[in-house]
Amino acid sequence: MKNKLVLILLMAGCLPVNLAAVEDLTVQGTLQMETGISLTPLKDAEFIKGETTLDLIMKHFAGPFRFYADLSGRYDTVTGEEGSVELKEASVAADFDKTSFVAGKIWIAWGRADEVNPVDVINPEDYREPVVADKETRKIRIPALTVSRYMGDWTVTGVLVPFFTPPELESSPHWQTGFYELLGELKASYLAKAVALSVPPYALEEYVNEHLSFEDHEAGLSDVQFGGRLNGYLGALDLSFYYYNGYWTDMSRPVVSMRGFDPLFPGLPDKTVIRYPRFQMIGADFAAVLGPYTLRGEGAWFLGRRITYDMEYSDRPRFWEDGGEAQSDVVKFVVGLDRFWGDFYMNIQYIGEYIVDYNSLMMLEEGYLQSMTAKLSWSLSDGRWEPEVKLLYEETENDLYVGPRLTHELFNGIHAYLGADLFTGNPKGALGQYRECDRLYTGITYSF
Repeated sequence: MKNKLVLILLMAGCLPVNLAAVEDLTVQGTLQMETGISLTPLKDAEFIKGETTLDLIMKHFAGPFRFYADLSGRYDTVTGEEGSVELKEASVAADFDKTSFVAGKIWIAWGRADEVNPVDVINPEDYREPVVADKETRKIRIPALTVSRYMGDWTVTGVLVPFFTPPELESSPHWQTGFYELLGELKASYLAKAVALSVPPYALEEYVNEHLSFEDHEAGLSDVQFGGRLNGYLGALDLSFYYYNGYWTDMSRPVVSMRGFDPLFPGLPDKTVIRYPRFQMIGADFAAVLGPYTLRGEGAWFLGRRITYDMEYSDRPRFWEDGGEAQSDVVKFVVGLDRFWGDFYMNIQYIGEYIVDYNSLMMLEEGYLQSMTAKLSWSLSDGRWEPEVKLLYEETENDLYVGPRLTHELFNGIHAYLGADLFTGNPKGALGQYRECDRLYTGITYSF
């Protein structure tokens, strides 16, 4: 474990020096140390976060080709987990007269709204710190190929993703609420059923895994995902249109399929599978400058999305007829406005989500969900101090997240910060489920 930490620190100290000697190679990096502690009395010291991370970004240019790599090291000083070093992102790109190619392990960032992007569905997310981590950190880079063709004011881009990549699920007990509570209850029920059926002790775990599992995708042509984007200008309006055919991996809206009804064990399906079903997305976004304001809009139409039923309705015949889930088209949109007043910045957004074929068994409060976000920041003392606050309010589910943070530049490239993540609301809501996950964190970053 200590050897891994030494390796990460050696990466920070030695690798940039060696690589900088390579012609046309630039090296940048960020070393970060962060500590977090729960503010909820029900949580104990096991949930304190202490982590050192290092990101080294290397760029190399050779004629029309561009090479990019992000090498990431991580060491957890609290849980005692082994440190890790991984190639977080790596790509090769080529720019020709009217055509560009990018291939590798990449993030295909679609959408113009702030953090909440309905059209950004290609890369799965890392849920080890749900909600609180910024989007660039949450998005998992995946093997993909993009080809862009430039046609005057318009650009058309094709996307090909050859393999399925699952999301990264919660690993810290601090964040295992909501969805994980459901999994825990199901696991306990299957274990009790196995005991009642006199399954031998050595086979109990195998029995549970056979009846409660995550959908597995084998590599092959059937797993290929694809899409495209058309981006251009219509006068002063910046427009984009999107299409994507891929897999649903959003675990804030997980798809849980419950198959087979056993009358001897009411409410417990014979098998439960957490699925990543196929769906299609058609979307668009725009941005326009209106005097001192920037107006942004983004929307997506999800065709054939699967929506899980609430287990409390397992006594209804339709629950079992539909296998614990339903299919519906869903429309989700974001409209936002931002502007600067000197060094003060404000961004506000309204989010709507409409389930076309809504029914009361779904694990959703209503057929139309609405929420709002706000971000306020202020640069003080020539940028050396920057207080900010993020808010996310789910009006339909009546829950709230507030994230205040204060950053201070100690020296050139060295910043210290202090912040908090606070939740309240409906325990079944998207945010309220984390109501016992309030935390205080502090850290320091060195950018070079």
